[in-house]
Amino acid sequence: MQPAPRQPLNPCTAMSGRGSTTRGRCRKGTARLIPLAARHRRCSSSRPRRPHSPASTAPALRQEPGRSSLHEARKNFLPIAPPPAGIAVFTQNTQCANRSPHTHNPRLRMCDMNIQERLDQILKHLQQHGQVQVRDLAQQFGVSEMTIRRDLERLAREGHLVRTYGGATAAAGLIGEQPFAAKAVSHIEEKERIARAAADLVQDGDVVLLDAGSTTLAISRCLRGRKGLTVITVDLKIALELCDEPGIEVIVTGGTAMPEIYSLLGPVAEQFLRGLTVNIAFLGSSAVDVDFGLTTPTLSKVPLKRAMIGAAQHAVLVADSSKFNRRATYQICPLSSLSRVITDDGLPPAAAAAIRKGGITLDLV
Repeated sequence: MQPAPRQPLNPCTAMSGRGSTTRGRCRKGTARLIPLAARHRRCSSSRPRRPHSPASTAPALRQEPGRSSLHEARKNFLPIAPPPAGIAVFTQNTQCANRSPHTHNPRLRMCDMNIQERLDQILKHLQQHGQVQVRDLAQQFGVSEMTIRRDLERLAREGHLVRTYGGATAAAGLIGEQPFAAKAVSHIEEKERIARAAADLVQDGDVVLLDAGSTTLAISRCLRGRKGLTVITVDLKIALELCDEPGIEVIVTGGTAMPEIYSLLGPVAEQFLRGLTVNIAFLGSSAVDVDFGLTTPTLSKVPLKRAMIGAAQHAVLVADSSKFNRRATYQICPLSSLSRVITDDGLPPAAAAAIRKGGITLDLV
């Protein structure tokens, strides 16, 4: 009798356990392969697969006849079609670029002022009120509070104020010497008004003595075109400013040049000044106190300025209002040694009253 032919193992019955025989079992080591494969394999008796929908194809590459290189095809890749009508595509933020912040916030109109103008306004406000607040200044100038804090830190380093919590107060301490570059960019308009008022006091043929500084330099520019003047100065910049004027004779005292100040100091300059008599002398000062007088942070300037005052028939102080209510280390002279004071209208009323009470002519410009 012939044995029955061996039936092939049906994966479906192998998974369910039905119809399995000892010979149909998997060998050791492959027992897990058959059930795993059977999970993803369709039985011969299962229904035929439904046809898939056609897959989408990527945009075709434009290729010229006779060129099969992928590199060449990439170079001829079709560009993306423009968007349909009515669809806006923004490549730049044109709305923000064309919008002016001044349109919606009037306080931001002061943002256009430069840094030095803002510093001058802060100092003027400080002189009038004695203290400032970071929040108030930020709203006034239309800048961030961090910007105002940086401004106050800079002014504190220069000795103009003392930082406090949330603001600053007027400096009550001693100030230091500032280089000419820092003085030249501060209170420019005030200095020009003071210079014009001072130049009006000069007559043709006078002998004029000019101290060193940015305000006296502005006076020298107002003296251009005068006739028969003799200008004596300790300032190198003033000498260069007027040396080419045909109607003005320029005399330099001599002495030791002070770096970054461009002033001549020392015994040579003092000796020269003691032998002079001039019609009018214009003196500057970095610190003026109505009770203590003119002061300076540089000891060598004291005998020099005293010699200038002694040589003049009329000694005139020219200083913007930011120099008042301040003290430096060394006293030059009391205000009573002067015949006139010319400053701007930002001078505190109490200081103006004290100057006039001392019998000194005060010009507010």
